[in-house]
Amino acid sequence: MTSKVLIWVVVVGAMLFLFSRFMPETTPAQPVTYSAFLDELESGRVETVILQGQVIEGTRADKSRFRANNPETDFTSLIGALRKADVGIEGRAPEQPHFLAQLLLQLAPALLLILVFVYMLRQMQGAAGGRGAMVHAAVGVGPGARDARRDVGGDRDLDAMTVAPVSAASRGSGSRPAGGARRRGRA
Repeated sequence: MTSKVLIWVVVVGAMLFLFSRFMPETTPAQPVTYSAFLDELESGRVETVILQGQVIEGTRADKSRFRANNPETDFTSLIGALRKADVGIEGRAPEQPHFLAQLLLQLAPALLLILVFVYMLRQMQGAAGGRGAMVHAAVGVGPGARDARRDVGGDRDLDAMTVAPVSAASRGSGSRPAGGARRRGRA
């Protein structure tokens, strides 16, 4: 039971991680064209920019955010225009994908197939008559013998199937003892 709960906790945690990773920011940056960005820069509406690879993220004077892609391969003319407009410039390294997220995305199909396979195996085992194979063993022979059963799967104790002891008075003359053999000698 504990392992089932642990598996579900891991599955839910992984789903929450993936959803939180790919959820949009609370205040998404408005996408603008590069020419619109240059027009806003010339009119003095841009306050700060962050250059990250080919992406330009910035904040306008009214505190709204924008995002543009830089088509230039050389930033010298853009940096000159930003300095001329007295805009705060910050440079960042291009964003790399997270190692664990990439690993999870690469392994997700294989893990899904394994989970489906395990589920199908457990269903087939259940269709064969319960939870795993049953072992029956007769313990003792004679009056008071009991049929001891135990589940190999370990979940159930089926020891409730006991045979009541038979007293000598209730047997009568022609009765057979446990084991099915007729008594010889005394009648």
